[in-house]
Amino acid sequence: MNPLLTDIPEGAGIDEATSTWIDLSVCNSVLAGFLLLVGAVWGMVLIARLWQHHLRRAAGPALGRCEALGLRVAPGGLRGRVVARGAWAGKDLRVDWRGGVWGERCVIYWGDRVRRMPLIVDGPGLDAALAAVSGSP
Repeated sequence: MNPLLTDIPEGAGIDEATSTWIDLSVCNSVLAGFLLLVGAVWGMVLIARLWQHHLRRAAGPALGRCEALGLRVAPGGLRGRVVARGAWAGKDLRVDWRGGVWGERCVIYWGDRVRRMPLIVDGPGLDAALAAVSGSP
C-alpha cells in the first residue's frame, strides 16, 4: 500500500487532505516568486524608459528633423527604442533609434529595404542616411 495514502485519516474529506499540502513554506515560496517576478518586470520597464530618455536627448535634432518631414515620433513601447513612422518618397518609412546591450544604433526600414547604422544624432545625418537608403545622391 502507498505510504502517502496511509497518512490520511479514513474519514477525512478532500479539504482536510489538501490542507496539509499548502503550508506556510509553500505560501512563502509563492509570494517570494511573485515579488521577484514583479521586481524583474519593474526593472525591465525602468531600464527601457531610461534608454528611451537617453535616446531622445542624444538624437534630439534628428527626431526634430523627422517631425519636420511629417513622421510621427513615439517611444517604442517597453523596449529601449524611439520610433519615427510615416511615409517618405511614396513608401512607408520607419526609423528606429535603439539602445541596449548592443549599444546605440539606428535601423531604417523604407519599403522593403532595411539599413542598420550607427546612431544618427542630427538632421543632416538623417538626411544622408535616408538618401543612402533610397539610393539618391
